[in-house]
Amino acid sequence: MRTSEGAVPYAGWREQPYVTGSLVAANAGAPFTGGDVQDGWIRANNSSLCPITVFDDGDNNEVAFYKNDTTNKFAVIKQRIGNTFTSGVVAVQCDFRTPDSWVRDGQATLTLGDEAFFSPTISNADALNHRVAQAGIIYDGSDYKLKYWHRQASGTNVKVTGPTKSTWYRLVITFDLDRSKWSCDFYNLGASHPTLDTPTPATAVFSRSDIDITSSLATEISSFAIDFYFPQGNIDSAEGLANAGFYDNIRISHNGEECYVNDFNARRSRVFGGTTTATYEASGLLVTNTVGTDAYALGVDLYPASTGNGSVAQPIGIDGWRRINSAGPRTFCAYSRAYGDTADLHT
Repeated sequence: MRTSEGAVPYAGWREQPYVTGSLVAANAGAPFTGGDVQDGWIRANNSSLCPITVFDDGDNNEVAFYKNDTTNKFAVIKQRIGNTFTSGVVAVQCDFRTPDSWVRDGQATLTLGDEAFFSPTISNADALNHRVAQAGIIYDGSDYKLKYWHRQASGTNVKVTGPTKSTWYRLVITFDLDRSKWSCDFYNLGASHPTLDTPTPATAVFSRSDIDITSSLATEISSFAIDFYFPQGNIDSAEGLANAGFYDNIRISHNGEECYVNDFNARRSRVFGGTTTATYEASGLLVTNTVGTDAYALGVDLYPASTGNGSVAQPIGIDGWRRINSAGPRTFCAYSRAYGDTADLHT
């Protein structure tokens, strides 16, 4: 194992940096084999191949959902929180931007779920049963208007006119696990890209409270998803950027104490009780990393295979290791010697 000490931005927290480039592998059925994956994010299996990248707009990193051909595409991506909450109040905040131009039934939503919800292979029907809350902004195809949106326990959708295009919004979902009730609050942050330090306005532009849990099976919150349906832009021009979808500044707290902070420059997380876990998968096996001590699983690739020549940003593997060139198919694995507990790197 690797044990690290010293100053970190959040004392006692684990920090996972991001690099600009692809965030999530294209292969939704086997999301950890595509090579292009950062920080344990996965695609839901109902996602079409909408490209998703960590993008630097000159001010800060953000996640961009965009279009790379003439086909309308969408993506749902998920991550574990690193904690499993069964009681108390969980609050999840994220910032996202409405595009300048959208198509009917476009949407950008935040969803909270349990461990089963996180699975990349869960069916759409089963995902509904493991989703505890979902809210966002949609472009309603019935009247071509932007609307605040949330899903009720009955499965019906509440839609209220009000959002504006080319605007950053902060969405806060607050879930009371003891009451199985939740609320959603939307705040208008304006046209400029916000940061984690951007204050939340005093007054929400849209709120709903005492919404019943939307799941019939989930009894916990341990994962979340963000999605963007049908972006019309790309990241190659000013016009394209105006019509792409963007997310940033995710914060998660439990009973008022933060445990997850992500501005896509780095994710910082902790587990209550003094340790923090972040999950990775490689070659189909799960590796759990704890703050200060990162565990290496036997027989698991240390990092994915090369995705191109040395000028291409290579994917990050276990514990932050990354290939820096594309010389041959060499992939390092940890393995145990036949006699003893010591693990080596093996080529």
